[in-house]
Order: sequence, then C-alpha cells, then structure tokens
Amino acid sequence: MTPSEAHSEILMYFYELVSRRRRSPGDDLVSTMLADGRLGPRDVLVNCNNVLIGGNETTRHAITGAFHALSTVPEALPRLREDPSLLGKAVEEVVRWTSPAMHVLRVATEDVELNGRMLPKGTPVVAWLPAANHDERVFSDPRAFQVDRSPNRHLGFGNGPHHCLGAALARAELAAVLRVLAERVKEISLAAPPKWMRSNLTQGYVGLQVDLH
Repeated sequence: MTPSEAHSEILMYFYELVSRRRRSPGDDLVSTMLADGRLGPRDVLVNCNNVLIGGNETTRHAITGAFHALSTVPEALPRLREDPSLLGKAVEEVVRWTSPAMHVLRVATEDVELNGRMLPKGTPVVAWLPAANHDERVFSDPRAFQVDRSPNRHLGFGNGPHHCLGAALARAELAAVLRVLAERVKEISLAAPPKWMRSNLTQGYVGLQVDLH
C-alpha cells in the first residue's frame, strides 16, 4: 500500500466516524466538535486529519531532530544525566532548534500597522516559524543547541487560540526520549549527513543515521 492509499483509507475511516457520531454522539473529540455547532461535517473531517498530521509529522521530526541536536553538543547528555531538572528546558530547546512546523497563515480582521507597514483588512500574513525561532534579536547564538536555554520564547507550538492541541503530549514524548537517552547513552554522533525533506510545510528528515556510544 502506498502512503497516498493509506491516507485515503484513514480519511474514509474519519468520514465513517463523523457519520456515526452525527447519528449517535459519544464522549469523544469528534462528537464535541460536531456538538459545537460552528463546524459542519466537512470541517470536522478536515480537523480530524489535522490532528492526525499534527500528532505524527511534527513530533516524529522533532524526536529525530533531538538526536541531531544532541550530536552537535557532546556535553548535553552528561549534563542532563547529572541534572535532570534541565529536562524541561531541553525539551523546549529541541522544539525551538528543530521547528518542525514551518509556518502559520493568518488573515487581518481589520486594518493594522505591523512594524511600520500598513496591512489592510483581509491581508493574508504568513509567519515563518523556523525564522522566528532563530531570530538573533530574540535568541543569543540561535543556531546553537543550548540544553539550558532560558528564557526560550519560541513559537514552535504556535500562539494564541491556535496553540498546538497536542503540545502537552509532544512535550511528554520528547521528555521521555531525552530522559532515556541521558540514562543510557554517553554520546551521539552522526554516521552520515542528514537527509532533509523538500517541503514548505514541514521541516524534517528523510533519514538520519547516528551512532550511539
């Protein structure tokens, strides 16, 4: 089965699930979205797909990126092992350094001035998150992975009402990976250069070969 065929099957599953929940609501996210009244069945279907992609694409690339980031700083794992209280800061730094979600688009709901430029109502505005998360005006030495970086006001999970629905789960998953690596691995090194995806939606990896010492 190709990825496209698998995705089509998942969409059909969501379509059937939405249809069932319209007839017989339950205690679940799909029923909650349908009961809200502001989303039609098609909107709920699209949001189911967004939750699937958000929980799969971005997190797996962030976890892969954690291995890549740790390979650039040999002292990071020993520091986490010696001081587990740094784990939370390390998780936020992985999200900032990797920035898997590449951009968000918003539309101005009224005329607004932004950085000296007037944006008329209805203007679409794109925020490029990797650029924001590596802004030298906000982050010192932004290209470096700093396990104890603080403050770390990254936009890896978005902001405001569109803050990532799965942020808490992503943080828990990354914390679990970093904790085990710190306990069991002395050092991570690249076995080959990273192979990057060609995408303007997700910043991530086709492959990353590492050696664990």
